[in-house]
Amino acid sequence: MNGNFRRVHYFIPCLLVLFLSRPPVFAHQLHAIVPYHGMRMTSKHSDFYVVKIEAEKAEAGNLLIDVHFSSAVDPRTVALPDVLVNGRPVPSETSELFNKAGTEVRFKFPASVCRMFLSSADTRIKLEFVSAASFNGSPLIQNAFDGITDGYVQVFKKPAGDGSY
Repeated sequence: MNGNFRRVHYFIPCLLVLFLSRPPVFAHQLHAIVPYHGMRMTSKHSDFYVVKIEAEKAEAGNLLIDVHFSSAVDPRTVALPDVLVNGRPVPSETSELFNKAGTEVRFKFPASVCRMFLSSADTRIKLEFVSAASFNGSPLIQNAFDGITDGYVQVFKKPAGDGSY
């Protein structure tokens, strides 16, 4: 009996090593897994819209635009190539920051980028999200916002079903 007991104790660790050394069953999906931190969870409601937009000039001529969403935004859908400013893609020099809950994104446009987007004749910005969506897959109801300039603060109500505020 003592020999069988030793074989079992030897067999169990061998099984653990075998299972832990093999790739997971979902290994073909590993490229789609993105490590997000914070409290981003799918919301139960389906309406996904912009709650507030704020813009201000910061130090050294940088422009900060804060966009607050009604629920957590999927960061992959508001990546810099998917955001347009005055109809052009946002340059890579622009930084993009999210709050912990994922409901706010801050765009920091360096002064050089501001000069490129803002001519002396047109000092307003039109911000457009090409494919913004929440974590549950709901698309952004209204995706274009214009008239943004230094000191701009706009609070939006829940939009009507047709996308108008």
